[in-house]
Amino acid sequence: MEAGALATRLCVAIALCLVSLNCVRTDNGLGFVSIDCGGNASYSDANDILWSPDGAITGIDGVVSSVSPPAYVNTSNQTPLSSIRFFPGNQSKYCYVFNQGIVQGRAYLVRASFWAGSKLPYPTKAENSVSFKLLIYADEWDTVSITFPQTSREIDKEIYVFALRENIEVCLSGHSAITDSDVPFISSLVLRPLSNSLQPISFSVNYQNSRPLMTVSRINYGARDPSDYLRYSGTQQVGYSDIYDRIWEADTDGTLVFTNQSIVSNVTTDEVPIPVMQTARSDAESINLQFQVTPQSWYFYCAYYAELDPHVIASGQRIFDSVVSNKTTQISETYDIFGASGQYSTFLAYQKSGIYVDTPALNFDMKKTTMSLNGPLINAFEVFMTFDKDLSLGTIDVEVLVVKNISNSFGNLSTWRGDPCLPYPYNWVVCSSEERPSITEIHLENQDLSGDIPSYFNSLGKLTVLSLASNKLTGTIPDLSSLLKLTFLDLHHNNLSGTIPSFLGKLPAIKELDLRNNNFSGAIPQELLAKVSTSELDLR
Repeated sequence: MEAGALATRLCVAIALCLVSLNCVRTDNGLGFVSIDCGGNASYSDANDILWSPDGAITGIDGVVSSVSPPAYVNTSNQTPLSSIRFFPGNQSKYCYVFNQGIVQGRAYLVRASFWAGSKLPYPTKAENSVSFKLLIYADEWDTVSITFPQTSREIDKEIYVFALRENIEVCLSGHSAITDSDVPFISSLVLRPLSNSLQPISFSVNYQNSRPLMTVSRINYGARDPSDYLRYSGTQQVGYSDIYDRIWEADTDGTLVFTNQSIVSNVTTDEVPIPVMQTARSDAESINLQFQVTPQSWYFYCAYYAELDPHVIASGQRIFDSVVSNKTTQISETYDIFGASGQYSTFLAYQKSGIYVDTPALNFDMKKTTMSLNGPLINAFEVFMTFDKDLSLGTIDVEVLVVKNISNSFGNLSTWRGDPCLPYPYNWVVCSSEERPSITEIHLENQDLSGDIPSYFNSLGKLTVLSLASNKLTGTIPDLSSLLKLTFLDLHHNNLSGTIPSFLGKLPAIKELDLRNNNFSGAIPQELLAKVSTSELDLR
């Protein structure tokens, strides 16, 4: 979507379907989807962002707990930071799936927020702390590690991701033997469409094979109040809030420069909100910025400048050298802001191919040149870390659909969403080790399953083990004749009826078959008896 179209409030409805086929309608005019995790009613917050509760969605798992919001939140306004949803079960992951209105290949901002206040309402492995993984599709995205009490602001994890298909899956690792995570929780989850014109998006497409970008920092320098974080606000006129709902952190260090003049900021400068560009940090000689980063990774940065000093009226009056450096890489540029964009107009600087960082710190040094009358100035800065690999395509597509259909067939499996194999398999599946794995075993014994056995199992061609024992299954054994690799089938202790199908004796790999404690009628097929007589099959 082009910037001009985004700037106009449209009548757009985007739905978010979580763990069921029921959808929550959210309509914020810009294609925003905003989910209050633990909420119980829709509302518009102080920024005119429309929030929908995940509590209204049929089948969602987890437990809701109320929390006191951060001190900066005006308690007269509703906020997603007044409750959490936590997931105390033993699933390997718990997933939210955006699956309406997603355009394959388009870039989206996804942000998960975490605020529990003074403490969590459940025990964790280490006292006063919690740790679990955040997943995007079939890959680990980041680790959420929080020490309690939380005293300032919520923890935000933000990523720019290109939709692999017509959905986007965001998951939390569960408290299970597979993941070794604490019980996870979440406060809110948002989705924001992005424009292809944004420089970070162009960098990812042109130099990183459209890999996701994880936000490291987004800072508004020269802010007048440390609590003055800027983001989208439907109550502001166009240009004065962030149309992509990027959150700009306030930085009040150094000498403040500000103006009430309107600043030119447009699609060529990534449409940074005017209030961000109306403030800056300056120094008579030099400014040093340092960001803590993960070494051996690719990064992309955007530096935003605007000349705010009314006394700087010509080129040459503010010139400074800018050096971006780490252990082995140094990028040097010289900037004359007035010369580049004039007064009260945004100038965007970036290294279009990014920078490889091999140390834990990324440094930005700005120093006044000898002939300059004024020292350096910086208005805003963004830093992004590139995903260290292409996103996994996950389990073979047809098997993902099969498992989804199986889960939907049994009500107590309906909370299982996300990729069945990667990065952690469902508790009840075993997968092959290929880059795009297949499901080789299904273990659904003692799961309180009821109803007929769905025919979908017959589409899992690499299945070697299928155990549905000790449930409340009824009806007949469906066609499983395509399971040519199946060695073990356990259906004992159910309420199955009808005749034992002859195809079971024709399965070429079958070695063990347990049909005890059911209500079958008729004779055992000759094909099975023949295999038993030659000790090819253990029949019970």
